[in-house]
Amino acid sequence: MKAEQAAQIAETMETIAAAEIAPTEGDPSTKVAAEIQVEAEECLIGLAAQFEPRSLGALGERIIFHVAPEVGDRADAAALKRQQASARAVRRLHLSPCAG
Repeated sequence: MKAEQAAQIAETMETIAAAEIAPTEGDPSTKVAAEIQVEAEECLIGLAAQFEPRSLGALGERIIFHVAPEVGDRADAAALKRQQASARAVRRLHLSPCAG
């Protein structure tokens, strides 16, 4: 494994560790479980033999959907919720007098 590939995997794993996921009724956690993180890292290490660092980074962006699709869905749901809250915070209505 090249140093660039190792750095890409490390960066991806930091992102996964920091990611927030939406809680569910059966699982109230808001972080990706350690065993899923390990599985994602092992998968990326296995893929490093086949892909250059740039491609490995692209794969890393969606690796959670490969190893645990339900967790990926929860991560997307949490991101959407944050985006909607941000959009609501900056939404404004401006009224101007109408000429005529």
